[in-house]
This record gives sequence, C-alpha cells and structure tokens, in this order.
Amino acid sequence: MMKEVKTELEQNIDEIIEKARKTSNTFILDTAKLIKSELSRNKYSEKPISELEVLQQMAKTRTKTIAIYDKAGRYDLRDKDAKELGLIQEFIPKEPSEQEIEELIAELMEATTLTIKDTKDVIADVQSKFPTAQKSTIVRIFKSLL
Repeated sequence: MMKEVKTELEQNIDEIIEKARKTSNTFILDTAKLIKSELSRNKYSEKPISELEVLQQMAKTRTKTIAIYDKAGRYDLRDKDAKELGLIQEFIPKEPSEQEIEELIAELMEATTLTIKDTKDVIADVQSKFPTAQKSTIVRIFKSLL
C-alpha cells in the first residue's frame, strides 16, 4: 500500500493539531481538525478544488454566519465563528496589491510581446505567483498596460 503524500498545508495543519493537543488548546485543535476534514473531503470528492479555494469557501461561510448570528443576537456563536475565521485566514495568502500585479505584468511585457490574445496566459502567470489575485483585476490592469 502506497503512503499518502501530504501537501505543505496538510503538514502544517497536522503540526498545529499536534501542538494544540500538547497544550490542551481545544479551540485550535477543533478548528484545525475542521480544516483538515474539509481538505480531506475535498481531496476525495468527484470534483476537487484547490486547497486555497477550500479555505476561501470556509472563510466565506464563516463571514456569512457571523452576520446571521449577529442579527439573531447569538453573540456566543458569532464570537466562536469569528475566532475560527481568524484561524482559517492565517492559511490564506494575502491578496497582492494592484501595484504588485502591475509590476509583474510589466515584467512579462518586457520579456515578450503580449497582445490581448495572451490574456489567459497572463492570468495564469500572475496567479501562479499570486494565487489570490482576482482575474478581473488582472485583466483590467493588463488591458490598461497594452
């Protein structure tokens, strides 16, 4: 039987779970297990998505539930979800500034001649360096530099 290869994120989560067990931090332990189970469920689903997308979906869900709990006056649940959201966001890379995206596209344009037909390749190149960069932002900046 082959040993399963773990991604860097899965290894980080496992380390956090281990540390939380040793320090008896049940909140971090429960949240890390929740992240791990979502990643595992996604890995074996029919249409798996990237780990980043799993984390972004989890963060989006928490953001929605925080608003719902706030309206309902359930501040205990709101605070719990807010803490979970904070931990989940630690694993999501920060979104690059428009200036960083513009500089990268300018470098690509210096290296080779780009036309509007190269938009898909430019998006792929930018997102390989900045996985959280929004496609619409990349396209807008690319078009302005053409």
